[in-house]
Amino acid sequence: MNTEDRSEAFKKIFIDYEVETNEVVKETIQRMKQIDKIIPPIETFFASVNILEYKFEYLSKNIEHNLGYTVSEMHENGGVLYLLSKIHPNDAPLLLKAIDELMKYITTKIPADKRDKISCSYNYRIKKKDGTYINILEHISPEYFNKDKIPLFVTSFYTVNGSKNEYPIVAIIKILNEKNGYETLYYKNYSTNSIVSKLTNREIDIVRLLTLSKTSKEIGDILFISSHTVDKHRRNILKKMNFKSTGEIVQYYKDNFIS
Repeated sequence: MNTEDRSEAFKKIFIDYEVETNEVVKETIQRMKQIDKIIPPIETFFASVNILEYKFEYLSKNIEHNLGYTVSEMHENGGVLYLLSKIHPNDAPLLLKAIDELMKYITTKIPADKRDKISCSYNYRIKKKDGTYINILEHISPEYFNKDKIPLFVTSFYTVNGSKNEYPIVAIIKILNEKNGYETLYYKNYSTNSIVSKLTNREIDIVRLLTLSKTSKEIGDILFISSHTVDKHRRNILKKMNFKSTGEIVQYYKDNFIS
């Protein structure tokens, strides 16, 4: 798949969705500008993205620190589509499939009044200006929807994983619950069969919270379940993953770039 074909394929996913206005993203962009003035060079950059027009409404300067491309260079060469053209050729078809299925899940499985609570993430390798590839984990939060509650503008956070390992392409949808804790709605590994694929969404949430050093009681409070239920899930996780300790689970989680 060449760069032009890849760009058209990404565009096609959103072709039926109508952009109404970008007025509502102005406040988000203003916040981004303020953050960009004071944030030091770190292993992350962020953007406000018009996903239908594939346009950066705003792109943070840290993209140059991480990828080598300047903000003006990105805009001059096509913005979002230029960034997408740098995705590793082995990852691009899997990422296309993942994004397409995420959009279909959001628009068919998640009630319209809940879509402003979701967060999506997926990972891929991207080529830096020096020709080397690095791993990126992209977190997306919707900022604005059309009349049919289709997300049109999103905030994207791109985090660099310093490892040069090749990771499976994983796509995730999480939703913010009443206690401001995220619960997994959708998890799919698009590259290979993984032992994590054996886990339920609830078990994936528990693993994620374990990596944040949460206790069973804290996890139970976040997920609205008892600590005894959490402990039962932990035992099931160990059995399914054939691990002996929570430490092994946490390390596997980190090593396999699971979000």
